[in-house]
Amino acid sequence: MARYFRPAIYSTFFLLSWAVGLLSSFPAFARDRDAPPPLKPLRWLMTSEEMRKAGLALRIIPRRDERVGDFGAPGGSYSNKCFFEPNYELSLSNKKLAYFQARGFSLEALCLAMTSPVHYDPETGRPVPVAIPAVVDDTNRARKAVYPAAKLFMFVLSPPDCFKNGTPLFDCRIAYDPIEGVKFTAAEQQEDHLRAVKADQWIRRVIGGPGYDRECTCNQIGISDAVDDRGALRIRETCRVDTFPACARSWVTAQDPVGTLVIDIENGYTLEKRYKPAELLLGTAYGGFEISPKLPHGYAYRIGTPEGDDDLPDELPPPMIRTGGDE
Repeated sequence: MARYFRPAIYSTFFLLSWAVGLLSSFPAFARDRDAPPPLKPLRWLMTSEEMRKAGLALRIIPRRDERVGDFGAPGGSYSNKCFFEPNYELSLSNKKLAYFQARGFSLEALCLAMTSPVHYDPETGRPVPVAIPAVVDDTNRARKAVYPAAKLFMFVLSPPDCFKNGTPLFDCRIAYDPIEGVKFTAAEQQEDHLRAVKADQWIRRVIGGPGYDRECTCNQIGISDAVDDRGALRIRETCRVDTFPACARSWVTAQDPVGTLVIDIENGYTLEKRYKPAELLLGTAYGGFEISPKLPHGYAYRIGTPEGDDDLPDELPPPMIRTGGDE
């Protein structure tokens, strides 16, 4: 079932407060019945060294007795750090970054695209290569995902070019579901484009208001202790953070976060809950936001994570294929 580009169903309170008539405005997606079935996705089980050769250095910070293999080894980071996460570090090689910069990506947009749950180019329906972090069993040499139950713990190795501005729901001509690869009808494509245009206009108005033009002080940020994002850096007030501030270095003990990028707003749901728009346009279809005057739209975001991933396909060992900017 296509499930992706729709704002999530909010709490009853949220719906009653701000969205009378909302349900009738969000019809369910129906796949184009004349389109061929999706191609097999390229979900590759990759070891730490294989990901490094593809230009991505991943260090997982294990919890308790988690077996993460070489992903747990410190000291192997590349110089281009992606966004701060409490449970892992992701960095890109100079060669990888240069390859995508030549295609129009910034570091911020590239990191957001690589950490989005995307399996298909939304414009063409072609599979994009995805790395699933894996360890090799010492007994039978079989590969196993580090987090087999978390099928969306994955990294896009070669994002489509329409992600280069960091605003793919606006810039891409979305004809296919980026997770399932099913084609949308022409009417659905038009409807979603109009929604994306309105969303972009609303987001620009919000971030153009007072506050987001200045960097946060350490009094305006903190480390979350919530169950679903414990350890994440969260911004408490209307301001932005470009990279992890040195004044907060002592708050993090398992890694060195200085120099990593920082998510300014958790997701579209958080933004709408904060500013209460007349029409709900974002929901969890929009993941974490980065706000910066350096970005083409003044902001960028991850594609959001859908609810439920049980029907995603199994992973396969990676073939010998280059993904652009490989070492």
